[in-house]
Amino acid sequence: AVVVGLLLLMPGLTGLAAARIGLRRIVHTFRARPDSDHAIAAWRIFGGLFLFGYGFALALPRENGTAYPFAVAAVGLVVAWVLLLLTLTHPRSARFRRYCGIAADAALLSAFLHFGGGPAAASFSLYLLLILSSGWRFGFGALTAAAGLSILGFVAVVATTAFWRELPGLAAGSVAILIIVAVGAGAMLRAIAAAQQSGADTAATRSRLLAAAGDALRQALAAAPTEGIGTTAQELSLIHI
Repeated sequence: AVVVGLLLLMPGLTGLAAARIGLRRIVHTFRARPDSDHAIAAWRIFGGLFLFGYGFALALPRENGTAYPFAVAAVGLVVAWVLLLLTLTHPRSARFRRYCGIAADAALLSAFLHFGGGPAAASFSLYLLLILSSGWRFGFGALTAAAGLSILGFVAVVATTAFWRELPGLAAGSVAILIIVAVGAGAMLRAIAAAQQSGADTAATRSRLLAAAGDALRQALAAAPTEGIGTTAQELSLIHI
């Protein structure tokens, strides 16, 4: 009942905060920020809605279904709304909120996989989405945090869930996929950073060369009139003689 009440309350509080701040001010603030916390907050709500529907479907069969995945998804949706509300009201605490969101995502997804068992196994792919989106939007540090928490969370799921313990090959392969994706994404981010640094160095070298050429040209232009006037004066004196 508490979770349902929060599900009804949080969207209203978020809308009230947005109305109080002002839509134009919110748009201007988000456009001025170099990060994508507002986009991640919105996508987290869509992910929470997906798990909410998934958990509801798992809870429907009374003889085999369980309400725990549905409850976990509901908590995740409440957390998503809270993070969006904090994004609107406290935009300066982005770094702390970002890592709290990553930790919450990994923990809630692990709980969903644990309580859902085999029927919830398809949601494993959300680990990959969490790793890739965190690294792409927030850099290597966020990628490392998301990958580490996802791997630890899934290892805990394997250790505590009968479905995954009975399929050790699948569990080991899934852990290997998480590691490979994290390492590959990290290598890609490092390559992009190196290419950007190389481009910046090339641009700086080009700017220095252009500046040196410009200085030489200015010196030549400054010297040219003086030399011309001196030569003309010498010629006129010779003519008079």
